Amino acid sequence: MVVTGPYVGYRIWGDHLWMYPAPTAGDEIAMEYASKNWCQSSGGTPQSAWAADSDTGKLDENLMTLGLVWRFQQSKGFAYADNKDMYETQVLQAIAREASRSTLNIGEYDGYWPTAIAPQGNWPVT
Repeated sequence: MVVTGPYVGYRIWGDHLWMYPAPTAGDEIAMEYASKNWCQSSGGTPQSAWAADSDTGKLDENLMTLGLVWRFQQSKGFAYADNKDMYETQVLQAIAREASRSTLNIGEYDGYWPTAIAPQGNWPVT
Protein backbone atom coordinates (compact mmCIF):
# COMPACT_ATOMS: atom_id res chain seq x y z
CA MET A 1 0.00 0.00 0.00
CA VAL A 2 1.31 3.42 -0.86
CA VAL A 3 0.48 6.24 1.54
CA THR A 4 0.40 9.80 0.34
CA GLY A 5 -0.66 12.96 2.10
CA PRO A 6 0.23 14.69 5.32
CA TYR A 7 -0.74 11.87 7.69
CA VAL A 8 1.74 9.33 9.01
CA GLY A 9 0.54 6.01 10.35
CA TYR A 10 2.00 4.88 13.64
CA ARG A 11 1.67 2.04 16.09
CA ILE A 12 3.00 1.49 19.57
CA TRP A 13 3.97 -2.14 19.81
CA GLY A 14 5.84 -3.45 22.84
CA ASP A 15 8.43 -0.84 23.71
CA HIS A 16 8.76 0.52 20.17
CA LEU A 17 7.06 3.22 18.13
CA TRP A 18 6.60 2.06 14.54
CA MET A 19 5.90 4.65 11.84
CA TYR A 20 4.82 4.28 8.23
CA PRO A 21 6.18 5.71 6.08
CA ALA A 22 9.50 5.80 7.91
CA PRO A 23 10.70 9.35 8.62
CA THR A 24 13.59 10.57 6.54
CA ALA A 25 16.75 12.23 7.80
CA GLY A 26 15.99 15.71 9.06
CA ASP A 27 12.35 14.98 9.97
CA GLU A 28 11.38 16.05 13.46
CA ILE A 29 8.97 13.87 15.43
CA ALA A 30 7.64 15.15 18.76
CA MET A 31 5.53 13.44 21.38
CA GLU A 32 4.53 13.85 24.99
CA TYR A 33 4.59 11.18 27.61
CA ALA A 34 3.93 10.87 31.32
CA SER A 35 6.17 9.07 33.77
CA LYS A 36 5.70 8.07 37.37
CA ASN A 37 9.46 8.44 37.89
CA TRP A 38 9.83 11.99 39.17
CA CYS A 39 13.11 11.41 41.03
CA GLN A 40 16.31 9.47 40.40
CA SER A 41 19.11 7.78 42.27
CA SER A 42 22.54 9.41 42.49
CA GLY A 43 23.51 7.12 39.58
CA GLY A 44 20.63 8.41 37.41
CA THR A 45 18.26 5.44 37.72
CA PRO A 46 14.64 6.69 37.47
CA GLN A 47 12.53 6.17 40.63
CA SER A 48 8.94 6.84 41.66
CA ALA A 49 9.88 7.57 45.31
CA TRP A 50 12.83 8.80 47.35
CA ALA A 51 15.01 5.90 48.49
CA ALA A 52 18.20 7.57 49.78
CA ASP A 53 19.48 10.97 50.88
CA SER A 54 21.58 11.18 47.71
CA ASP A 55 18.53 10.91 45.40
CA THR A 56 17.69 13.95 43.28
CA GLY A 57 14.50 15.22 41.74
CA LYS A 58 14.01 15.08 38.00
CA LEU A 59 11.62 17.99 38.33
CA ASP A 60 12.84 21.44 39.26
CA GLU A 61 13.41 21.21 43.01
CA ASN A 62 12.52 24.89 43.50
CA LEU A 63 9.10 24.13 41.99
CA MET A 64 8.70 21.11 44.24
CA THR A 65 9.51 23.29 47.25
CA LEU A 66 6.97 25.92 46.20
CA GLY A 67 4.35 23.20 45.80
CA LEU A 68 5.12 21.71 49.20
CA VAL A 69 4.93 25.12 50.91
CA TRP A 70 1.41 25.97 49.78
CA ARG A 71 0.17 22.42 50.41
CA PHE A 72 1.64 22.47 53.93
CA GLN A 73 0.02 25.83 54.63
CA GLN A 74 -3.32 24.54 53.32
CA SER A 75 -3.14 21.38 55.48
CA LYS A 76 -2.47 23.47 58.61
CA GLY A 77 -5.31 25.89 57.91
CA PHE A 78 -3.01 28.84 57.11
CA ALA A 79 -3.55 31.35 54.29
CA TYR A 80 -2.03 29.76 51.19
CA ALA A 81 -3.68 31.38 48.14
CA ASP A 82 -0.74 33.72 47.35
CA ASN A 83 1.81 30.90 47.55
CA LYS A 84 -0.40 28.63 45.44
CA ASP A 85 -0.69 31.36 42.79
CA MET A 86 3.08 31.85 42.81
CA TYR A 87 3.61 28.09 42.45
CA GLU A 88 1.16 27.80 39.55
CA THR A 89 2.74 30.78 37.78
CA GLN A 90 6.22 29.27 38.17
CA VAL A 91 4.98 25.90 36.84
CA LEU A 92 3.52 27.55 33.74
CA GLN A 93 6.76 29.48 33.16
CA ALA A 94 8.81 26.28 33.53
CA ILE A 95 6.60 24.50 31.01
CA ALA A 96 7.05 27.39 28.57
CA ARG A 97 10.85 27.29 29.00
CA GLU A 98 11.12 23.53 28.57
CA ALA A 99 13.08 22.90 25.42
CA SER A 100 14.84 19.59 26.06
CA ARG A 101 13.61 16.54 24.21
CA SER A 102 14.45 12.90 24.59
CA THR A 103 15.56 10.86 21.59
CA LEU A 104 13.48 7.87 20.57
CA ASN A 105 15.03 5.18 18.36
CA ILE A 106 12.56 4.35 15.61
CA GLY A 107 15.03 2.99 13.07
CA GLU A 108 14.83 -0.73 13.86
CA TYR A 109 11.61 -1.57 12.02
CA ASP A 110 12.19 -3.68 8.90
CA GLY A 111 8.70 -5.07 8.32
CA TYR A 112 5.32 -3.89 7.25
CA TRP A 113 1.86 -3.78 8.79
CA PRO A 114 -1.41 -2.80 7.14
CA THR A 115 -2.40 0.81 7.66
CA ALA A 116 -5.58 2.63 6.70
CA ILE A 117 -5.67 6.40 6.74
CA ALA A 118 -8.92 8.30 6.22
CA PRO A 119 -9.12 12.02 5.61
CA GLN A 120 -10.58 14.23 8.30
CA GLY A 121 -14.29 14.83 8.12
CA ASN A 122 -17.67 13.51 9.16
CA TRP A 123 -18.37 9.88 8.41
CA PRO A 124 -21.75 8.19 8.93
CA VAL A 125 -21.82 5.20 11.24
CA THR A 126 -24.03 2.36 10.01
